[in-house]
Amino acid sequence: MRQSARIVRVSVLLALTGTALTGCTGGPFSNNPYGMQPGSQALRSQPSPGVAQFRDAHQRAVALDADNQQLHAALAQQQQQTSQMQAALQQSQRELAELRGSGDGGSVARRGVSARAASHGGALPLVNIRGADVVQDGDLVRIRLESSHLFNSGQASLKADVNSTLDSIAQALRSEYAGRSVGIEGHTDSDPITRSKWKNNHELSVARSVAVFEALKRRGIPESQLFVAGYGPNHPIAASSSKQTKSQNRRVEIVVYPESAGS
Repeated sequence: MRQSARIVRVSVLLALTGTALTGCTGGPFSNNPYGMQPGSQALRSQPSPGVAQFRDAHQRAVALDADNQQLHAALAQQQQQTSQMQAALQQSQRELAELRGSGDGGSVARRGVSARAASHGGALPLVNIRGADVVQDGDLVRIRLESSHLFNSGQASLKADVNSTLDSIAQALRSEYAGRSVGIEGHTDSDPITRSKWKNNHELSVARSVAVFEALKRRGIPESQLFVAGYGPNHPIAASSSKQTKSQNRRVEIVVYPESAGS
């Protein structure tokens, strides 16, 4: 009896085992060696929303970093250009100080002008011109004309009654200073321009010097002998702010140099 019972139990166990194996082989997971549902792998291949957001954030960060590098490069280039402009400005200021006759540089410049004047036959003569103030300035001759005598306030058109003065100046340039280099300098006071078409005093001073240049050219002075400059309020005769000194500072100077034009 005991042996028969054991045989029955073994038979039942084998039958159950066979059924289980048959179910695994023919069941829904029989072709999936990992026991996974067929659609689960496809679901896993699609990124989750969190992964997509991370990728977008990373791409934006890379783009922002590239923009930041470009901005740094542009800033460095701008700083370099600013440094170059500052260096050029400092050099111009040093040269201007030398031309004004400050320090040893001014002495050297004056000695150079004296040597050139000697090579051209000595100091330039002074002339008498009605309506003008003629002064010796080292080896230069300055013919000063007050702007109020030449122009209306804030204007750059010559008055009609200055023709005789300009005729005398042109005659002196032909007879006494023939072939000399002649600069026409415009100067103003320091009062800002309020009612004029000119933006500032420098523009006004240049326009006035050009007006005198054209007038002398019409009177037969060669254009190659003349040049113009406008200094605005930068070179006053007097430093005070009285009406009289301001009137003196507003002027046009015809400056005769010892050098020959074109030399």
